Amino acid sequence: MKKHFIHSENGSEIFWQIEISGLSLILSFGKIGNTIGKRSIRNFKTREECFKEFQKLIDQKSILGFKESDRVPPFKALSGNADYLTTWNAVLEAPDRKKALRSHFEILTETEECAAVLDQIVSKIEDIYIENDQFVFTLPWHYDEETKVHIRWNAPYIGRIHSSVPHSMAKFASVFNGVSFHNDNDDFATLYVEGIRVYGKKPPESQETEVGKKRF
Repeated sequence: MKKHFIHSENGSEIFWQIEISGLSLILSFGKIGNTIGKRSIRNFKTREECFKEFQKLIDQKSILGFKESDRVPPFKALSGNADYLTTWNAVLEAPDRKKALRSHFEILTETEECAAVLDQIVSKIEDIYIENDQFVFTLPWHYDEETKVHIRWNAPYIGRIHSSVPHSMAKFASVFNGVSFHNDNDDFATLYVEGIRVYGKKPPESQETEVGKKRF
């Protein structure tokens, strides 16, 4: 759920946006023309607490004169890197692969909790490689260290991402457009997170894509 508000102040317009993503609130604000602006994230223990704060903040902004608006910026200022293979190979060729891997994944660690999880995963990694246009790393399974888990990250989404896609998902897809988890040599994933898909004819890479969809 996402709501967008506009407020006129000192001759200029500013926006404020609030979005529920799981048990978190993603808050964005800034001057019109900056589609992302400054952002902050608040985490909650329950869905009820999150929604209660969601409504409370909307009420506070309404009192200050913010008006809900359909005039949402048409595109996120995010797009995948078409030269992603060069970036991936730079990680593989780095003197300290794990340090390079942490740096590459920093864009996905918006909270201290996410950063801590990344550190735990990276510390366990035994191998990193590129296969079938996927960035793969291998680590032991939590319950059985002899069984290996292969985490396969898809190539980034190439194209500008429509604003109907939540910012957290858009940010993820601009780095890795989907990820799957495989035990040992299983062809079928035990867990798969699909990224953004385009329905219909695939547009040229230079064309702006206006249809985005996520599925879990």
